[in-house]
Amino acid sequence: MNSKKLIAKIAENWPAKMLSIALALVLFVFHRMSTLATRPMLVPLAIETSYLLVPSSSYPDSVRLQLRGEDEEIRAIAEGDIEAYVDFSRYDAEGLYRAPVRFRRKGTALGVEPLEISATPSEISVHLDYRIDRTLPLIVDISGSIAEGFDLVSHAIFPAEIVVSGPLSILENVTEIKTGAINLDDRNDDFNIMVTIINPHPFVTIRGSGMAEFQGQIRPSLAQISPEPEEILPLQTLFEEDLPAEEYYDTDALQEPIEDDIPLYEG
Repeated sequence: MNSKKLIAKIAENWPAKMLSIALALVLFVFHRMSTLATRPMLVPLAIETSYLLVPSSSYPDSVRLQLRGEDEEIRAIAEGDIEAYVDFSRYDAEGLYRAPVRFRRKGTALGVEPLEISATPSEISVHLDYRIDRTLPLIVDISGSIAEGFDLVSHAIFPAEIVVSGPLSILENVTEIKTGAINLDDRNDDFNIMVTIINPHPFVTIRGSGMAEFQGQIRPSLAQISPEPEEILPLQTLFEEDLPAEEYYDTDALQEPIEDDIPLYEG
């Protein structure tokens, strides 16, 4: 059979043959998909924005994923190797936006084929506001009572100011940052402790470690300090202490009669 006859044979009933091939592919894919396993997975949801904007409305902190693939392969995927995120980085003005949930694969999720990933919810709406930074005073929250007979004479917190970052609409109403409660019950001596800095709002970020050092000085109460009694000295001792040693008087001699050796003048 020459080439012309072969081509003619192949082209004979071409529409029917193409339809048969397409149907075969559909059946193959359907069979393959029907044999794939599924696996649910709960992962954190990240919101990505430009530096100018930050979220100022609530949104889900996690999404439920549905993995579909070969049973052994999808079960070998570690939960941290699939990341869910929503990308709002193309926006640079305040407003309400909606975007689909996307995925990143890494580690054990790389190279797994076939792998279908779907998320619930599949889209997220978030209100974005302008980002601002503020430096605010750190206020100490003191509770409890010092031990009886003692006073807290001074205290200090380090650092005294905190830098926070967050949405303009939220931070414009925040004037101070507070620490966690510092309990003074039954304390009777100086002390240094580390305390937690309280975040005023979930959409606010506190720069630094989120901890502060509190120093307190405790002293006995003034009412509990009584002066020592002074020693009462005899009157004679007082006089002797005030006079020089060579000027002490002999009190016994003062009591004896004085003999006058000077002759009297007789007229």
